[in-house]
Amino acid sequence: MTADNSSDKDELKNLLTAWADSIIQSAKQLMINGKAHLIAVSGMPWYCQEGDAWIDESWFINVALSRYERFKDLSDRWLTDELEILVRHFPSEYSKDARLRIEQWYEKSGFHDPEDWWALARTVYPQHSIFQELHECPENYSERALLASLGYEDMIAELRENLLTEWEHRAWYWVSEILSCVYSIGGARLINLVVSHDELQQIRQVFLTLADQEFPNDSSAPELELHNEILGQANCIRTAVRLDWQDVIDSLSKNQNYFAILSIYDILWWSLTDKKQLVQDFIVRISPHKSRLEKPSSSHIGSESMAFAISWKRATSI
Repeated sequence: MTADNSSDKDELKNLLTAWADSIIQSAKQLMINGKAHLIAVSGMPWYCQEGDAWIDESWFINVALSRYERFKDLSDRWLTDELEILVRHFPSEYSKDARLRIEQWYEKSGFHDPEDWWALARTVYPQHSIFQELHECPENYSERALLASLGYEDMIAELRENLLTEWEHRAWYWVSEILSCVYSIGGARLINLVVSHDELQQIRQVFLTLADQEFPNDSSAPELELHNEILGQANCIRTAVRLDWQDVIDSLSKNQNYFAILSIYDILWWSLTDKKQLVQDFIVRISPHKSRLEKPSSSHIGSESMAFAISWKRATSI
């Protein structure tokens, strides 16, 4: 690399850092003002509660407290974001109010559009009839995993049956999807109820093999098995990160064919791994033109820009 090329690269990195900082600062201001959802409640890959390079938990706690006090008397603000954070840290102070708001919402809305309430209700009101109603018609793996985490044995059995069926069909994308949903909602405890240790290691071995494969850069490949393997490889980083499959992460990180087709939302998952240089190189390679690395609008931050900024901050943190 020549001195000029090195200087250009350093300049771009400095521009990216300044741009990422401005994106994050603007997003934080939107959250402070109550004009954006608190990313803290969305979890990985956007925010890692164990500690994140771009922000810390104390900031979210303080903003949740501030927003709750400002908006608690407004009839059009249910404050689910704020309460999810507050009951996690101050359960004795906020659980009662959270249950009251869940009742008020339920009386007003019934079973309609309950997604924003699942996590909060599971934490402070697991006996609420909303879960009995959900049990009658779960629509996806996340809802089944939610019920399974609350002890619905038939949902545990159904998830296991779903997983083994997808395994038998070699539908690796859906195998990964089920495992990701189960772990995201119920952690290792729920994983262990759905799948045995030996079965999980067999799945891990499949994804370790998939991680080495160099597939054509065309997800419309006609052969069903090849199509399943391409989709499985593309999706397995989420499962590998959640389940801490370091061998799969290491193997996948060496697959240049795989990295040629990644999006910024994929790299957001990679930013949670130890492959910091890999993430930096990817972002430098696909970064916006310098003229686009400008201070963002104070009224809106796009999810793609936020994914860029978070990934870059993680990858360049010490």
